[in-house]
Amino acid sequence: AEVFKESLSSVSGKLMVPQGMTLIAASAFEDTGFTEVDLPATLAEIGWRAFYNCRGLSVVTCRRTVPVPVLDADHPAETFGGVDITGRRTLKVYPQSLEAYKKDPSWMKATPTTGGSTVWAIEDIR
Repeated sequence: AEVFKESLSSVSGKLMVPQGMTLIAASAFEDTGFTEVDLPATLAEIGWRAFYNCRGLSVVTCRRTVPVPVLDADHPAETFGGVDITGRRTLKVYPQSLEAYKKDPSWMKATPTTGGSTVWAIEDIR
């Protein structure tokens, strides 16, 4: 697994997680170079540090409406977080899901809209 991850560290561009996937395992894409991630409507759970230290990541599109995907209960902020990562990122979701993502306690920690070194905008997918 580590060799696979190392080979992805220099990859950039968009990661399209295929429809039908229900789980992204812990650290699956940690330290990779993706700039965008597109998550399918079938995704039910995102593991601990799945996208940790993805320095170039700027846009996450989540096509799941409700319920929102489950994040690691103990460390949700580490889902998309990282060491010395700063800047602005965008979470795109369907309009009927905007409030669900904004109010979910885990997603609030994973995609903070105020404070901190990384600030997220949560926007309409369209």
